[in-house]
Order: sequence, then structure tokens, then C-alpha cells
Amino acid sequence: MTEENLEEQMLRFGISPANFVDYTGDRSVLQAAAAYWSISGTVKIGDTPERVALLAVTGDFFRVVTDRPFLGRVLRPEDDAPGASALVVSHAFWRNQLGGDEGVVGRTLELDGVVHRVVGVMPADFEFLSPSIAIYKPLGMAPVDRERRGARYLGAVARLAPGVSLAQASASVAARAEAVAAAHPETNRGWTARVSSLRDAVVGDVRPTLLLVWAAGGLVLLIAAANVANLLLTRAAARERELALRTALGARIGRLLRQLLTEGLVLATVGGMLGLGLAQLLLARIRDVAPTGVPRLDDVVLGGRTALFTAGLVVVTTILFSVLPVWSVRKPSRDALLGSGRVGVGRSRSRWRAALVVGEVALATFVLVAGGLVVRTVTRLLDAPLGFVPDGALVFRIEPPFRLPSDAEGDFLAAFLAERARAAAGYQVLEERLGALPGVRAVGSVNRVPLSGGYWITNVDVASRPAASVDERPAPFIRVVTPGYFAAIGTRLVRGRLIEPADAEGAERVAVIDETMARQLWSGDDPLGDELLLDSPPGMELRARVVGIVESIRMGRLDTEARPAFYLPMAQSIEGFGNNWGMDVVLTPASVGAALPAIREAARAAFPDAAVFQARSMEEIVARSLADRRFQLLVLGLFGLSALVLATVGVGALLGLVVRQQSRELGVRLALGARPASLWWLVQRRGLGLVGLGSVLGVVTALGFGGTLASLVYGVSVRDPLALLGGPALLIAAALLAASLPAARAMRVDPARILRED
Repeated sequence: MTEENLEEQMLRFGISPANFVDYTGDRSVLQAAAAYWSISGTVKIGDTPERVALLAVTGDFFRVVTDRPFLGRVLRPEDDAPGASALVVSHAFWRNQLGGDEGVVGRTLELDGVVHRVVGVMPADFEFLSPSIAIYKPLGMAPVDRERRGARYLGAVARLAPGVSLAQASASVAARAEAVAAAHPETNRGWTARVSSLRDAVVGDVRPTLLLVWAAGGLVLLIAAANVANLLLTRAAARERELALRTALGARIGRLLRQLLTEGLVLATVGGMLGLGLAQLLLARIRDVAPTGVPRLDDVVLGGRTALFTAGLVVVTTILFSVLPVWSVRKPSRDALLGSGRVGVGRSRSRWRAALVVGEVALATFVLVAGGLVVRTVTRLLDAPLGFVPDGALVFRIEPPFRLPSDAEGDFLAAFLAERARAAAGYQVLEERLGALPGVRAVGSVNRVPLSGGYWITNVDVASRPAASVDERPAPFIRVVTPGYFAAIGTRLVRGRLIEPADAEGAERVAVIDETMARQLWSGDDPLGDELLLDSPPGMELRARVVGIVESIRMGRLDTEARPAFYLPMAQSIEGFGNNWGMDVVLTPASVGAALPAIREAARAAFPDAAVFQARSMEEIVARSLADRRFQLLVLGLFGLSALVLATVGVGALLGLVVRQQSRELGVRLALGARPASLWWLVQRRGLGLVGLGSVLGVVTALGFGGTLASLVYGVSVRDPLALLGGPALLIAAALLAASLPAARAMRVDPARILRED
């Protein structure tokens, strides 16, 4: 279950705690429901802190997904309370980090500086959303957290009540969401709830990529089938005299069919075995190049089902295409019986062969056009301005834990401010040590670097032009930064100034906005000096004066438009953090291998209980943001190349047969004074005609499926002329090459020999 706001184009968003309670309250529809929060934590095993993936869950979580542990027990509703200490660990974490100790139940672990108790171990085959989750802990929300509606950070999973369909549950939850939006417009206007199956949730954003692989593979299979049909028709034409004579001498059709089925089965079996072998080789390569997030990719194996599917294709192909030669000799022609040199002259069969070639060229054109659109998309994305300079920048993440009370709100706020000051001082120490490393020019920190997948959104208002109502306030991205961040990541200052060390706790609150926010919220007026009204705790009013404008950055993905964003100094912000003081630290220039030991040493001095993790270059982050598109390009490139080769082979085979069929006509033409070059052009023209017709059909088909192809592109029209013309151009070039050999054979026809025949 997720929330979404179509007006803001926020799809499959998280769900807020209060909304979760309201949406899932009807037990006649949802038998059980649970919320979860995917986070990370630092576990100390011995003296070494280690960063692991956590899932913080409400009490009914294991009732929804499974209640069968490998050891001990699962978490229960009574475990879900503030300060709860029970933990359930994954089978992989138990085996690798805890040594597979069967007496682990009751053992204590230090998680984020707090001692917890292990109560259970999950089975090896249990996996929820991600295989990397190591620990399941109670969410333990405080009463004040349960009332939050605007903070949409939870995931939700539920089990349908007996007899309730997914459609009925969707309608019920949507109706509840509508009622909540009417009752709480300040946080829920435009928001609704979406219910989907767990399988769809797991597949998520990779569904278009998976469908692309399936569709492209199916199209290439159709092209291959058409090619096989054409080649077997050609083979049947070559054997027509043999089969016709055997039929005339009394051979039964069943006997001929058994022979051809046996021959076809041998060929198809060899082809199927070679295909399985090639698939096994390619599977490992696909795992290497596939984008992160493809669900259960490591579990994909070529097992019994794959072998059965391949065997089924072999049998169907054998039966279908081995029958064609026998069908062609049910009524043997005079030429076939008398041994005429004119092979396979039936017009109907010639039309069928031409139609098959046109069809496979059309399918190949469709695949190549889709590939061309992805090429144009990737090119456009690579050329798009990033808003920062990734070259030479290194990023690592560190997440010092909170040490906050969970009871009284006043005490919580005071403790939060004290903890923020402690964390800000720690980051200052860390950045000073890193800045002293040889060659490092700039160091800065941000709650999430661009394109890394993490973001925070908060409602703001403009003091000089407040929104007409609370629910109409914009919700830009919020980034919390230290003073050196903009220099470290290379974001350009447009006007005003950047955040400085003087923007500390107690000083006037300031904010830096990006160009998109300046354009959308101020509509051409000057935002410098104006104030942002920030979301504030009860009894407080938080304002931040706009002191600078920087260039816009696409925070989430390169293939999405830049949303408004603003930046606050860490020493002044109360938003932008999850369950810890986690920040991404950027060094420029630095390399991972050379700098990592020094980074770990500096981190131990600043935050002794926090682990350094996710160390990578900004170039790698940019590359990963394009991983889906590159994978689509690779898939379409491989399938497009296969389609191009198959279509070329089909055109060449058909033209070769045409030359053999029309050898007498060609000889007569030469005897009457035709030039050999004219015969070359005659054959080429036939091939170009077939390819031209197939290409037109393929382009028309691509335009007809424009809505489907639109999911592959960004910043490029599905009518892009380069993509629409590039595929046919490749096929025409390939057709000219494929027709060269039959055309050369036509030019070498001996008129004297041809005229002596018959």
C-alpha cells in the first residue's frame, strides 16, 4: 500500500503513520496490516562497527508476511513499543556475522549504541523486498509520531480478509483516503492511497525493463520462426522433385512426414541445445550489467522449467515446419515429376516466402526503432546539465545515531537541539581532518547527494506571497548541508551568497534556493531577502531568509524534471534527517582506494560509534542513475543486432532462391544482349522492394505503439526522425549487402548452358 498525489506527480510514495492507521482500520477488508520503515543501523560485533540494513516494523508485520521463524520466535505486537529491545535477524546475518550459533536466541547485540536482545532467526528462504535486510526491529513509534500525517516515510503491507478481492480492498482504502483528505486538507489535499499486490510492489520500477526484455525476445523469436519457415520452404523447393517422385511411386504421405519430422527434430534439438548453452553464458553477463533493484535476479537459473519450455519450442517448431515440405507435394507438379530445371516455381509459395521476409523485416524495424529511441534518450541524458561536477568527487556516508528521549515533547525538542549541536560539531571535526588530507580542495556534507535515491520534501510558504490556504503550500525538496558542500560538489552560485560557517545555531536562519524554486515561487521577482516559512513544531515559528540562488539539480533521477529545492545549514535545521544524523560527505578530489583508510581514521575521531559505508565516486552515482537506460540499450542492442542478422539472412536466402528459379529467364536476357549490370540491379531491386515495404510497415507499427514506446524515452519524441529513419537505413544497407551474392551469381549465368537445358 502506498500514497500518491497525481497533481504533484508523486507515485508509489510512502505513507504517513496517522494515515496508515486510518486507511487500514476496516478488519472486514484487511485481515491484518503492518507498517515498516527501511533504514540502516550500526551493529557492533566485537570492537568493529558494521553498517547493516534494517527493517523497523509494527507488531503485526510477521502476522502478515510469515510467522514461521527458523529459530526462536518472530516479533509480536507487544514488542512494538518505544524503547523496545527485541530483534529478529536474517538467516544470512545469523550465518555470516553471528557464526551460525544455534544458541543465539537470547544473545545481546549493540545496535546504534543501544543493547538489544535477539529473539529469533528467519529461515534461509525468507526475503521481504530485499535480500540485504539483516535485522528486523520494532518500529516503536512514540504517541506524537503516530499522529503525524505529512511525513510519508513508511511502507505498508496487509493481508486481505477471506473472500475479499484486491479490487474491493483498493476501493475501500481509496474511499477512506478520500475521507481523510476531506478531514485533513492541510496535509492530505490531492493525496490518495493505492493498493497493489506484493508481487507488483516487488517488481516496481523495473517492470518496464522486464517487459522490454520479454517483448524484444518475443519479437526476435518471431523473426527467427519466420526465417526458419522461409528456409524450410526453400529447402522444400529444392527437394520437390525427390518428394514428388517418391509420392508418384507410391510413398505414403505419413512415411514422408515421419522422415521429415525426424530430420527436423534433429536440427531443432541441436539448435535448442545450442540456445540453452548460449543462454547460460549470457545469464552471468546479464547479472553483471543489470541495474540494481531487479528483484530476485540472483535466483534466476536455467532449470527444469527452462528445459521444458525449450523442449516445447523444439517440438512445435519441428511439427510446424516439417509439415510444409510434405504439404507442398500433395499434388506434385508436372515440372517436378519430369525433372524440369525450374525449381519451385509456384506463385503461391513465392508469395508466402516474400510475405515472410516482409514480416520479419517489419519486426526487425520495430526493434531497431525502439533501440534508436533509447539511444537518443541516453544521448540526451548524457548531454543534459547535471547542476554539479562529478569529476574527481568522492562520496561516503556516515550515520551517527540519535540519542533522544521518546517521551515528553518539550524534552524531546530540547534534546534534539542539543544533539544537533553535538552532531554539527562532529561533522566540523570530520571535515577539518579530511580537508587537511593532501590534494583535497573542498569537503562538505549533505543529507543526501543528488541521484542517490534519498530525498526529503517539506511544505513551505513565502512570507511576501503566502498561499491562499495551508493545503496549497508548495512542497519542495529540502537539503541540509554544511558550508563546504557547494564547493565540494561543484554547484554554481547564480546570485547572492552560499551558506557560510557564520550561519550557526543562534544566528539568523538562512536558506539557499535553486533556480527552479526561484522561478516557480517568485515568478520572476527577486527572492533574495524574502523569507521562507518552514514547517514548525507546535508553539514555534521557523523562518529562513533567502540569501542565495544556485543552479538546479535533478535530485532523484536524470530522467525526471528538476523539482524545486532549497538548502538549510545543518546547524539550524530541524528537518531532513531520518532515524539518525546521517550525512553524505563529499571530498574533491579524492579516490576511494587511496582515501578510504584516512576517511575511516577521521571518522573514528569525530564519531567513534559510527561506521563509514557506501564509499563511491560521484561518477559512479551518475552512471548508476543511468543503469536502467543503459540496460535497456544493451537489451535492445543485442536483440536489434539479432533481428538485423536474421532479417538479412532471410532476404539473402529468398533472393538466392529467386536467382535459381529465374536462371532460365536471366540466361535468355543475357543471350538477347542484356548487360550483366542490369541483372545485378534487377536482383537488388527485388530485395530493396521487400525491405522497403517491411520497413514502412515496421515504422507504421512503431508509431501505432507510440504510447508503449513512450515509456522508454525521456526528452525525445516517439516520432523522432533519427530513430524512425535509422532502423530502416540499417536494414536497407544490410539488404544491399545480403543481395550482393545472389546478384553476383545472376551476373555470372551462362546463357549457352541455360538454353541447352530442357
